[in-house]
Amino acid sequence: MPEAEYKDHLCTLHIGLDDFDLHRYGCTTHTATFLIHKLISYIAPIFIDYPNLVRLNPSIPWKTRGNGAVALHIKIPCSYVDKVSDVIDNILLEYYKKLGEALDIDMYLYYEEPGAIIVLGSIPPIFSRIYLNSLTDVVLPSMVLEKLLKFSEEEKVYVSNVFRGRGIVGAVAAIGWLATDSDYTYELIVYRSKQFYNMDRCIDTDSVRLFDNTTNTTTFNNIDYETNRVLITSHGYDPVLYGVRGDDVYDIKKALDIIKPCEPVAAWTIFRTNQATDAHAVSRRISDLRIYRTAKIKLRISGFPKIIQGGHVIVKGIDDSGSIDIVFFKPSGLVSVARRLIPGDTVVVQGHVKSWYNIPYLHVEKIFVEKLAPLYVCKAPRCPICRKRMTKKGFGKGYSCKKCRYIAHNVSLECTIITRDIVEGLYIPPPSELKHLVKPLKRYGRERSTHPPQISLSVATVSTLTEPLYFL
Repeated sequence: MPEAEYKDHLCTLHIGLDDFDLHRYGCTTHTATFLIHKLISYIAPIFIDYPNLVRLNPSIPWKTRGNGAVALHIKIPCSYVDKVSDVIDNILLEYYKKLGEALDIDMYLYYEEPGAIIVLGSIPPIFSRIYLNSLTDVVLPSMVLEKLLKFSEEEKVYVSNVFRGRGIVGAVAAIGWLATDSDYTYELIVYRSKQFYNMDRCIDTDSVRLFDNTTNTTTFNNIDYETNRVLITSHGYDPVLYGVRGDDVYDIKKALDIIKPCEPVAAWTIFRTNQATDAHAVSRRISDLRIYRTAKIKLRISGFPKIIQGGHVIVKGIDDSGSIDIVFFKPSGLVSVARRLIPGDTVVVQGHVKSWYNIPYLHVEKIFVEKLAPLYVCKAPRCPICRKRMTKKGFGKGYSCKKCRYIAHNVSLECTIITRDIVEGLYIPPPSELKHLVKPLKRYGRERSTHPPQISLSVATVSTLTEPLYFL
């Protein structure tokens, strides 16, 4: 039904979902796509934004894979509001049943505590705070659920009667993102036919290169040209065939015409996301750090790098509030920078805190070398009599000349500054090693500060089932 026919009788609905994916199977974006197209059987939703794919704290140990939650922001006839909560619960139960049948597994053996929530009307301010905390810190599900259950009936916050597990945190956070000023990008996710879930993915590599060349100014992380690796394909038994990311929603949609899969496409959905924005990089001091927190910290290097097993590098850094060991992992490519740091260098590192034998370490995602300390090479002084280079006699014993036996105390070394084999600037891992939230080099200068204005989008604009019988 066109919006004009019932524009005076529309209610705004925000639906949050999380943890509907499993460690090996499924995907919450796939769940959302299933929900979108099942809702059409009951109502004709009008989207006021593209579905939101919201990535949360990447260091949380109990996340399934990418720690991504989904929010749908729609308008529906107000007469359906009282029924929609039960309808959504039933659709989500049907999703689990069908996914289990498609994979030939008992879904409840892999159950991951999914969460679902609905908000009618304005998004409560606390949702924004929960989003920011879920993005950068640890949030307990029990605390979130306690706050949700305190909302009065007039405030129109509906917690699912079926899905109120740990995923309730991400479900609330996903809705809260829209109420928080933020940079954003888009992702087109293309889904496989259920007949191919247990098979290797097949995409024509040349067509991916063509897409990358065609949309190079607005898309990113399609191919890692250093390793010649295609980055858009998913892995494992999840239903995603590929996903392309970019700053322009129309450019990413070109993938549907350019990229050539060697298997059927069952569906696609366009998401607006906080991916590739560094949204989790909160400025902190060392004294603010705790396990699983994300951070961006300005440090002065206070020790020489140590190379540990596996080729990883640990360096100690300090600020005016304390000290911490920062870790550079070999696959990131940042170890070549870390090995060249010396005491006195000033750097800004971004990452998250993990525990090694109950000691906090900051795992580095990227580094900005702000100022290099001078590096000196020093030699022993020359003998004032014969001008030969003297040698050190021992700690506190001065220097002696082997030729003329002259002994000197309290003399200065001859030191010269040498050129460092590292330059000041930003260092980022190659595209194949970037986590979902980390902003790639191509996005610097493209940042936005706020969400786009509210729009009206049909279901067909945001998502399409190309093979309805084989989607799930």
